Amino acid sequence: MYADDVENVDHVILSRISLKEISTVSDDDPLDRAQRKSIVVNDERKWRLSYLRSQFESYQLQDLFKLYTKKVNHGYFSLYLILQTLLTITHFSFVLSKNVDDPLPVLPDIILYISTILLSLICLYIIDRVAEKYNRLQYATGAAFCLIFFVNGFIPYYYRGHEHFRPAYSPYLIIACYLFFAINNLTMAVMMGVSVSAFHIATLYFVTYSNLDHMIWKKITSDAIFAFFMNCLGVYYRYMNEIVIRRSFLDRRDSIMSTFLLKHEKKQVDHLMQSIIPEYVINKVKERYIETTKHFIKTGHVLQNPFDNSLLDEHENVSILFADIVNYTEMTGTLKITELLDTLNELFGLFDDCSDKRQVTRIKFLGDCYYCVAGLPPDAATNSAEACVDLGLDMIAIIASVRKKRNLNVNMRIGIHSGKILSGIIGTVKYQFDIWSKDVDIANKMESEGRAGMVHITNITKDLLTKKYLIEPTDKGETVPQFKNCGLKTFLIRPNIEKDPLPSPTSESCPSSPTTTPGRPSIFKKQRSYPSNLTLLQQLQRVPSVIEEDSPKTSSVKIFIDDQKYRHSEERMFRKSKIQNQRASDTRRSTNTLKRRTAFMNNNIKRYNERTNDVNEEMGKSINLISFSKYQQYVKVKDINVLLLFNKWKIEMEYLKIPDALFKYYLLSAAALIICVYIIQNLTLKQWDVTTWPFLATAVPIIFIFLPISWAEYLYNKYIASHGDETPNNILLKCIYKMSGVMTNNFAVRLVIFLMIYISFLVCVMGDVMECRDSLEEEINIIDHNGTSFKTSFLNLLIYRDKDIYNLSMLNCVLPWDSETFNHLLDPQVAHIMSTVFLIITLHLVDRQTDYMNRLDYLLNRKFKFEQNEANLLQKVNENLLVNILPKHVANLYLDVSREQKELYFEEHDNVAVMFASIITEDELQQILDEKEFLTLMNAYILKFDVLTNREQYHNIEKIKIAKWTYMVACGLFDRHTPDAERHQTSSSMHTLLCFASDMFKKLNDVNRQYMQNSRLRIGISHGPIAAGVVGSKKPLYDIWGDPVNMASRMDSTGIPDRIQVLEQTAEVIQKLGYKCTERGNIQVKGKHGKLKTFFVDIDENFNLVREDVYSNGISQKA
Repeated sequence: MYADDVENVDHVILSRISLKEISTVSDDDPLDRAQRKSIVVNDERKWRLSYLRSQFESYQLQDLFKLYTKKVNHGYFSLYLILQTLLTITHFSFVLSKNVDDPLPVLPDIILYISTILLSLICLYIIDRVAEKYNRLQYATGAAFCLIFFVNGFIPYYYRGHEHFRPAYSPYLIIACYLFFAINNLTMAVMMGVSVSAFHIATLYFVTYSNLDHMIWKKITSDAIFAFFMNCLGVYYRYMNEIVIRRSFLDRRDSIMSTFLLKHEKKQVDHLMQSIIPEYVINKVKERYIETTKHFIKTGHVLQNPFDNSLLDEHENVSILFADIVNYTEMTGTLKITELLDTLNELFGLFDDCSDKRQVTRIKFLGDCYYCVAGLPPDAATNSAEACVDLGLDMIAIIASVRKKRNLNVNMRIGIHSGKILSGIIGTVKYQFDIWSKDVDIANKMESEGRAGMVHITNITKDLLTKKYLIEPTDKGETVPQFKNCGLKTFLIRPNIEKDPLPSPTSESCPSSPTTTPGRPSIFKKQRSYPSNLTLLQQLQRVPSVIEEDSPKTSSVKIFIDDQKYRHSEERMFRKSKIQNQRASDTRRSTNTLKRRTAFMNNNIKRYNERTNDVNEEMGKSINLISFSKYQQYVKVKDINVLLLFNKWKIEMEYLKIPDALFKYYLLSAAALIICVYIIQNLTLKQWDVTTWPFLATAVPIIFIFLPISWAEYLYNKYIASHGDETPNNILLKCIYKMSGVMTNNFAVRLVIFLMIYISFLVCVMGDVMECRDSLEEEINIIDHNGTSFKTSFLNLLIYRDKDIYNLSMLNCVLPWDSETFNHLLDPQVAHIMSTVFLIITLHLVDRQTDYMNRLDYLLNRKFKFEQNEANLLQKVNENLLVNILPKHVANLYLDVSREQKELYFEEHDNVAVMFASIITEDELQQILDEKEFLTLMNAYILKFDVLTNREQYHNIEKIKIAKWTYMVACGLFDRHTPDAERHQTSSSMHTLLCFASDMFKKLNDVNRQYMQNSRLRIGISHGPIAAGVVGSKKPLYDIWGDPVNMASRMDSTGIPDRIQVLEQTAEVIQKLGYKCTERGNIQVKGKHGKLKTFFVDIDENFNLVREDVYSNGISQKA
């Protein structure tokens, strides 16, 4: 059991690390030069075999790679069978043509070649159509190896008595051991290649050269060196091939991952949108927001008003519900901050669940007020009035259960009205979806005039009800002017106690008459109440935490909660959590067994694991669909033609220009090859010629110039530089370092280097042939080392194929006619040309297969980059949306994929300045303007205020919310990583907020001039310690609580237009900043005993703050 736990812990840690590693780095991110250099180094590292192998540590990935390798092996083995068929047919044709008059001497050869051709074709036909049965492909390759090994040795040994033939297929078979056969073990491949080489040398010694005494040791040594180099070439090809295959596999998986990531980002965008915007406007808002993000990425500027009037919608025949928690202020003064947030999170989360079940759209909640609408598309309730009434009764039942369980004196007061609304989005920073209309105001008034524990409805809503409810009339239609002017009558709906028994509300929760019920004024005129008792902050823990949902939301919501069942269910969720903060968890569990989990941006690790499993499953399907059938590869591939070129020239040029991190390996192989050719050449001469000028002309540039330069950057970054951004300080080394990078990244430079090497190489290889005078001595190994030389040409670039025709024509002109051959009557020059052609075709097809995979990989990378750009854009949208819901430092917490699962997020701030600013319009303005015109005007004000928050000088100001036309901000909500000196500077936060308030007056005045209006601004400011946190299940809301919040609201509501009202202690702080304050006098403030002395912050006619002339005069006396 312990081992399983450890394994689970390791799995979670690995998931976190993986999540952080796949975090996207965008070109628009403020990366400095060092970071960008590190990214380049990491890209080069992706072509190191050791690094690639380290990426396959996951057992699931290993299994997938084995499946992918089988597919690749299938492709190479199919290529081998085609190649073997072509070579054997060619060989058979030449032998038969030379012995057409008397085929009897070569009858065994003919039978053997025909059998090989038939077996190869049959095997090719079978494996190209039964791909899913390749689990035993290695046995087929083993049989093929034995067959060609037998054919290669049969002819020389069969005719050894009277003719001395040379093995025809040894070089080709050596290459096949390393590349074509399904042998995953390198040691086994080397053993097979060495055995072929040993058999080849033995055959030459005992059969081919058995009648020669002169220079036989040179011949055997030359052939042995050639065989050795062929094996080295095979190992090299295998090494490079493994890099290509692993890189191709990872790129294919990345492409699939990017597709899933794109889908995930789109889902996350939808989830984020749904948390702030109803579903029916999501598509319009999403398109507009993506356009805004693209505009910002392209220009660096924010659109002034991305959400214009086109997003305003009218809806008729809807029902509006307002719900308020009765005795909320008392509850905030009683509960600790953790209990308060937990209670609110539970209540509002359950309300959200119920609203979803009833098909009611929650708009928002403001403090203790929760309001929503039924009847909005696309899933509008059949009867909007009944949906709201049922939801109201659900809320009463929920709070009754919470009241009983938590022993709280709370209840719900609910008001409902039906009619028409106008909905839309206001502002560009922390923008919110909201509703407006006279019917909305009536619904809000219905709540404040209602009765606790009952649902207050108008006669319009009552007429829409078809079900039976316990309804009783009220006299509010006659006593409330707003109802009387509209001709409304009101009714109360009582919960069915017999059917749905509820705990009896307290007398304070259910007052008997409106005169004894402290009705709450409209939230559109006055902000909600906030905790007035700050002693609860002393119990705040210093480390913020997050509650996360461990299990998905159930399909149905229980309206009447069984406390015991819920508690047991919650405890099971805690037991399932393997990684969590044990100390916090144990403490919380003992005091709060009931936890409301938030479903927003949670379970990153779980989602990552699920997505990884989905990607692996899709990868398996993709691998099974891969076809390495030669018919599919050469004829039916979509974007690549038969010549292995992209159909679109633009893509072809892009492909040729991509950096080649393997170019240094090509140069290393060329250097090794030229040394090998030099040794073989000298072994064929009478005496060793150290100063052969073709060798020097070729070896010096390769070994002493190009090779060191090509490896300089790699070696320096790996062994000398401690960080990826370091470059050599020495001028010469720095120059070589930069040249190395240019060589890797510049196609033209690589092309020039290749041509120089190739021309020099041809001179080195063909020079001795052209100058040969003694055919007996000099021709011995010309064919072999020329064939070897041709291989290197194929290691660099595929596009240079014309060189083979030139090589063959030169070879045909100078070849001697008295060398060894393969078969009876087969001319030696034909045998040598066949050997060279076999090597050329073999390496060409190998290179073609590799290039085919590279081109497919390139197409996948292009698709991957496109989808990655789309995902990056959506990721930016996600981040911006999240920051538009939560403050940046809180949003970063939710975006941190490595965060552990913890509890409900809250934090403590000691010195915060809070401001409420209400836009006051003329009473008759709404009668003059229609609703859309009025909203356009108000949006213009809000937009100007939002633009202010984007200024650098106001980066510490956090917009909290808009309560209709009251703009609420706070300054000083620093995260825990901010230095303490800055966190505790009240004067700094206050100064910033005062300047912001001054600019708000100016911006409002600008809009007034533009629209020829006379609106005014009324501002209240307070400061002190507050608590902040996130509440809500699927629709989170960041809010702040505390006496400063409450007092800032009261300073606004009791203030005077064009003035900034503050309490005495706030005025003292402002006075210390050098600004003048004038005493207003003592006023009554709700929630405080007795009257409080308040002050106005002085501003001049241009809305600039007025400074004190003499600081020591103190606060100005009452004017």
